[in-house]
Amino acid sequence: MDKEGKMMYATIRRYEEVNARIQENKKKYHYVLINQHASSEKYGNCEVCGEHVSEVYSQKDPSTQIITFGHKECLLYLRK
Repeated sequence: MDKEGKMMYATIRRYEEVNARIQENKKKYHYVLINQHASSEKYGNCEVCGEHVSEVYSQKDPSTQIITFGHKECLLYLRK
């Protein structure tokens, strides 16, 4: 194999390694809590426990892409 062929082979191998890492990372869950700076007056009661919320947080489930609103503690409980 000539020099150019070796470089191309190395590039392809590197691409495959990076792609494998990307696919592995997609399997991991990444949750983000966002403070909405509002209460149940605006967003309604906690979607987890049904109680009034003075400080509403939102969280998107990375596996289903569903956004849930509620108490910070309730949303942390839902994590996988």
